[in-house]
Amino acid sequence: MRGGEIISFLSWRPNWLFRPLGFVIQNDIVISEFGRHRLDTLDFSVFSQRYGVEQWPSGAALRKQMGSLMITFHGYDDDKRELHCIPEVRRFVKEFHRIWPYWLYFLCPAGDVSSLTMLAACCLDKISVVQVEGASLCAVDCEPDEMKAFLAGLLPAFKVVCDKAKVFPEIRRQHLIENYALFGLTPDDAVLKVAGAIG
Repeated sequence: MRGGEIISFLSWRPNWLFRPLGFVIQNDIVISEFGRHRLDTLDFSVFSQRYGVEQWPSGAALRKQMGSLMITFHGYDDDKRELHCIPEVRRFVKEFHRIWPYWLYFLCPAGDVSSLTMLAACCLDKISVVQVEGASLCAVDCEPDEMKAFLAGLLPAFKVVCDKAKVFPEIRRQHLIENYALFGLTPDDAVLKVAGAIG
């Protein structure tokens, strides 16, 4: 990467929790797993049956799904590369982002189970990765402007779901603060306004 200011964040290594289970509910977290075949064929059908826009409930039922999802991939246990360095994973995630940009609402923001960092790393063009042998996490460096632009691109979709779920501004604000904190960032007033997080 070029010299100057960077953002560093942690992302899961590929050998963590990648089993062919489909959807699993654990401690109120829904784990949605994609195998290599679905990545190769860009197959989102099973996921769309549960999380497609036409499947969303409204109000309280949709509010319960806020921050409840974790996305994982399996079939790469023997691949020493980080997931966000594998071309087919990056291709899949970028297409996933294009057709389903609602990550900020549904993905769990807790650092120990968040998939947002790994998915974001797949979408960024300029990253560098620091691996630690035997660790379940790796460090990812990126340029602040690219990360801020990526997160800003998620805000309109976040607001759409929040509006449908009738999420109060203070809850939106807290959820955004937790997600931005994964990247060492804090959402400013302009971000909060776009997301409807300022009452």
